[in-house]
Amino acid sequence: MAVRGGLVHNRAPHGYADLLIETPYAALRSSFEDDLFKLTMAGYRILLAHPERNRTFQQRSGRLAELVRRRTLVQVTTASLVPSSRRHRSARLGRALMKQGLVHVLASDAHGPGARMGVALRPAIEAAREAAGDRAGWMLSHAPAAVLTGETLPPPAPLPPRRHPLRAVPGR
Repeated sequence: MAVRGGLVHNRAPHGYADLLIETPYAALRSSFEDDLFKLTMAGYRILLAHPERNRTFQQRSGRLAELVRRRTLVQVTTASLVPSSRRHRSARLGRALMKQGLVHVLASDAHGPGARMGVALRPAIEAAREAAGDRAGWMLSHAPAAVLTGETLPPPAPLPPRRHPLRAVPGR
């Protein structure tokens, strides 16, 4: 793994290079998806960090779904899964993305050892298990390990069945 020009590169044994990209906080340009796709076609496996925090994705999550369809990996920040007055939209989108199977990696936003490492980690893991069932373990362990070693991601655990919003009325 190497850092060049502010970008983290990890040349994988499969011939591609991993590239971690921080999602901009500002509105996304209309060319954002095409720009990432060009990087993919140039041999990079993209890991898009913090997309749940971006207003554009919060308003149009289909744009993110299309990126995943184009082989972009998605990393959601654990703290974003725990609603607070500051993170309500991020939590809503993060959970929705997990329920749809669009999240590959769950990670803290700690950029090194320190106090931020454990912020909201336990409640976030519980929220992930509630939203994605056994797949939460894959997002917390198996998929990140594959990214770090440059390997192909192992198959994810299946998503839990969706609960129907209308429950059967007793006695009918």
